[in-house]
Amino acid sequence: MNAIDYSPIAVVLPRPLHAPATRTILPGAGIVATAEPPAAPGTGTPIERLLAASQAVIDYEGNQYASSNLVTFADRIHLAWSRHVTRAATVARRHGIAVADLQPVGTYHPRDGELRLLDDLDLRELALWLGHAPQREDLLSTGARHQQRRAIRHALATSPSRQRIADFARRFGHEDLLAHTYVSDPRTP
Repeated sequence: MNAIDYSPIAVVLPRPLHAPATRTILPGAGIVATAEPPAAPGTGTPIERLLAASQAVIDYEGNQYASSNLVTFADRIHLAWSRHVTRAATVARRHGIAVADLQPVGTYHPRDGELRLLDDLDLRELALWLGHAPQREDLLSTGARHQQRRAIRHALATSPSRQRIADFARRFGHEDLLAHTYVSDPRTP
């Protein structure tokens, strides 16, 4: 079994919002895209790799059935991302979409459950797609693991008992959060 790729991925909107190739996608859906055929890894950002291609494959999640665990825009993006990277069978995938019909809005960071918007993004397009002005909460996944990672990051940055928090992070598989802190590992000399 292959390891899951937790690299950031491009998040897009249809351009125009109701383009023929994407008109069946529900407004507010989280849509992720990669170049088709795939670009070589390490050649620019996810958005640069996408824009360098003429076609893309997209996965999307519109929460058509009002699932209670898909609370935020980032939750819908996370589900689309998970289908995309695992190549799960789904009707919510489109191949051969013209990149010119897609509007990049940012990158989704699956390990942290966070959508990071482009600096120069016109938020009006995203607001039209979502049906409301985007709030900070819309950009964060509500998954328990993502909330746990955010809490650990915050605690490592602000708590005087960093060693205890670092032990907790290690116990629950969040060692990568310790790379940017000055917490010693008692297991190393």
